[in-house]
Amino acid sequence: MKNLVIAAPSELQNTIDAALSAAGAGEARHVKTLSSAQEFLGEAGFVLLVSGRCTDAQILFLKNLGERGVASALLTTRSEAPRAEQQLLMARCLVLCAPLSSKELAMGIRMALSISRKFTALQKQNEQLRQRLEDFKIIDRAKCCLVAVLGMDEERAHRYIQKRAMDMRLSQREIAEDILKTYE
Repeated sequence: MKNLVIAAPSELQNTIDAALSAAGAGEARHVKTLSSAQEFLGEAGFVLLVSGRCTDAQILFLKNLGERGVASALLTTRSEAPRAEQQLLMARCLVLCAPLSSKELAMGIRMALSISRKFTALQKQNEQLRQRLEDFKIIDRAKCCLVAVLGMDEERAHRYIQKRAMDMRLSQREIAEDILKTYE
């Protein structure tokens, strides 16, 4: 995995490289500015931004990374951390306060990567639950349609959809959509 380190002072670069290596995150490419980082984002699996005073552009940059599924960490000052944490709450970005030892930085990087993986898993689970809820809504509409049009009671309509789905080797949603097309 490639890592991108943005705006790290030259005296910190060796410490950051050692921390990335200790965290098992691999090699880093160092760039000075957000604009120069743009060309390397496609290959970045992790981004570390070093900033004493977080700008709105930096916060937006980190939020966009989170939306794209890229793990990131912001290394900033203790005074700047609370504001950054508030703004980056849902951005897959771990806010770290300087100064940190190499071991603490490595632990922070591992945590950021772990948080990102968990966030991805939760997003996937959330999408699956959304899909199931949508399926239930369509199936429920089809049951109501069967009750209204064919005079079935709700239990019988439910069994009808289940049996038809098993007999035809289709999902209940597909059967429900077919019913809705036929009777609505």
